[in-house]
Amino acid sequence: MDTVSPHQTSGSPFRIISFVSWIAFHIAALLIAPHAHGATSWTLRAEPTWRTIVALPETKPALEPAAPNGSRYLLSDHQVRVREHAVESYWHWARVITNEAGLQSNSQVSIEFDATYQRLILHSIVVRRDSEVLNRLAPDAVKIIQRERDLDANVYDGRNSAVVFLNDLRVGDVVEYAYTLDGADPTLEGRYADAITLGAPESMDRLYARLVVPHGRHLDVSLRGPSGDPALLPRTQTVGADDEYSWDLSKTKAYPADTDSPSWYDLYPWAQVSDYESWEQVAAWGTRLFRVTSNTRLHDWVQKTLRESGSSDEFLLKTGAPWGTNRRR
Repeated sequence: MDTVSPHQTSGSPFRIISFVSWIAFHIAALLIAPHAHGATSWTLRAEPTWRTIVALPETKPALEPAAPNGSRYLLSDHQVRVREHAVESYWHWARVITNEAGLQSNSQVSIEFDATYQRLILHSIVVRRDSEVLNRLAPDAVKIIQRERDLDANVYDGRNSAVVFLNDLRVGDVVEYAYTLDGADPTLEGRYADAITLGAPESMDRLYARLVVPHGRHLDVSLRGPSGDPALLPRTQTVGADDEYSWDLSKTKAYPADTDSPSWYDLYPWAQVSDYESWEQVAAWGTRLFRVTSNTRLHDWVQKTLRESGSSDEFLLKTGAPWGTNRRR
């Protein structure tokens, strides 16, 4: 039950920030990874007290139409609390198995996180069967798998998956689990930029999202995606020392994936949130992130390659392998 990523907006500050931060963090991960994996990357703990408690919608699987994949989302509950240099991202999921096809697809819970800066806090994994609540979370049931999809390109990204296998599932069972990812991307230098998913390829009985930031902290929220539905605008309020943005949607529309759609097209709605106020701030951040000390050898190589290149495009094509080869000598 992987979460869906809506980071597909072309030309937005959020997209640029995410991409540049991704590059920078891969570089940083090479330096800090040996130390990060020395510590425990996950723990068991009760659910955070700052969250809003969101109840499961009532369901009667026998009366509902069968979902194509054999299960249906009852709840997607995502709540984020932002503090100075700290971000807690709480997730609460629930799916009901509607037919036998869903037994296999729901036989494991898999949670992906970046162990180089995030700590996974598991709260609960249960199977609801009629009036029974069966606990499926035990320390020895959690398997951590290191997934390095880009090792063939010498890229280490530090992402892990926590996997728990579920046995003895039955049609009509509700698989429910909750966890928190604790940690802020250090390359953002205390700033905040993220996305709040407001739709998915399949319908959800209830989609709840909440963002909590210190009162008075600047935050821009922009709706993205195919729908201009006013219902997707957040509810805003000030509670104590915090400003809250929340969405509470019922029976959300399904946005099936189209394999022929271009990469820049947003398949489903989402909210872009950021405390950057201008492109100038983004540019200043990127400049600091990639500032390098003077390197005579690199400078000489650039000048020589510029002279030998017939165009700027040809120069750009030469900036990969030749310098990389020389650097290893």
